[in-house]
Amino acid sequence: MSLRRLRRVLGCLVLAICLSACTGITSGSRAKPSPLLTAGAVPLPVPAPLSAAEAALELAEMRAAQAALSPARRALIARWDRGAVLHWNSVARELVAANEADPLTASRMYALLSLAQYDALRLSALGQQRFKRQLPDPAESGVQALVAASSAAYPSEHAALAAASAAILEQFFPNERARLNELRAEHQESRLWAGVNCRSDLLAGDGLGRAIAAEHIAREQAAVGPQTWDGSGRPLGPGYWQADPVQPRKPMLPLWGSARPWLLERGDQFRLPPPPAFGSPEFKAALAEVRQFADTLSPEQLAIAKHWADGKGTPTPPGHWNALAVELIADAGLDNREAARILAYLNMALMDAGIAAWDSKYAYWLVRPSQADPAIVPVVKLPDHPSYPSGHATFSGAAAAFLGAVFPAEQSRLARLADEAALSRVYGGIHYRFDGDRGLELGRAVGKVAAARFADDSRP
Repeated sequence: MSLRRLRRVLGCLVLAICLSACTGITSGSRAKPSPLLTAGAVPLPVPAPLSAAEAALELAEMRAAQAALSPARRALIARWDRGAVLHWNSVARELVAANEADPLTASRMYALLSLAQYDALRLSALGQQRFKRQLPDPAESGVQALVAASSAAYPSEHAALAAASAAILEQFFPNERARLNELRAEHQESRLWAGVNCRSDLLAGDGLGRAIAAEHIAREQAAVGPQTWDGSGRPLGPGYWQADPVQPRKPMLPLWGSARPWLLERGDQFRLPPPPAFGSPEFKAALAEVRQFADTLSPEQLAIAKHWADGKGTPTPPGHWNALAVELIADAGLDNREAARILAYLNMALMDAGIAAWDSKYAYWLVRPSQADPAIVPVVKLPDHPSYPSGHATFSGAAAAFLGAVFPAEQSRLARLADEAALSRVYGGIHYRFDGDRGLELGRAVGKVAAARFADDSRP
């Protein structure tokens, strides 16, 4: 057994032991239906019989493509082969930053993208097992497979992955359609250049990927529901959050906590207890700590606050943790399907963490530190939503708990990063310490549910 395989086996054993010891996961979290699509939900494309002439034309196209291979095309073949899922994730993070998406919208997109990718790879593999169309025989066809590939070719799993990825990203960033279509075509054509898929394999995979994306988009839109807020239920008075008087904007998605989560039973499944009462000794002590940091912030503390700021024009906190996950996946040398599986559960956990955090935020509407004490000048942008709990901390607690279960050797480091992310918001002057502590607690509860569902999915 190779060292890499041994590490993965040991990691799964540790994950199973850890999850069996968890006491914070309700049995209902495992009973919830799987978010994964079935072949019945999206029918597999049945291959039409190819005449001898049609088959000859497809092989001729592949031979011509290989005869015209340039160094640039060879580089594209290599880029899209094992790293396709990670590359699309990188594109997604770039688009979130370039289009200044908010963290909740970003979490939706990352979750839909990764889940559609995982289903594209799963369902195309089912089609390959069912239809068993073989790769061209090099001796007879003159086509050489330049990369390792499945023994069956129809439908193309890479074509499905590319089509699903581009369709999800276009749903969120329609102004990027031209670039996304270019990337989709490049990814798909790279399999023809590599000699592992003919044109009909690609067309079938493309159609499957688009259908998977459309089904996930429709289901997720129904789960999120309308997010139009009429302003009702907003408490007024001392201790309650209000919009920035300098740049007044509506609070960010006050109804987000009512969206239907992917893995949790409901948004308030782990609703936090109330924060310290405004004006209480505990509240005053926490506010004084923020003021102390604001008055004496060290260069190191400022650097930490800036590093985790993840505001407008960045991949946002969910994207920050996606980038960390991509590093872990790349270092482990995992294939596209396992990469998609990990990112799917990570991103569902991150979206659920946002839903859970927003449920508690708008249950309590707690005032921000700089609103309670105007002498506190934040060094990062003041967000447009209540203080308790910290969204950064909740996202980070969920991601660290999930990724730490999947990569147990990294568990301590990831937990430290989550702690740092939570504390960074106190350094930044926009959160109390209890916001971060309770946010981490909430996020870890979500991450444990995700890790349990991930472990269930890994069973035969």
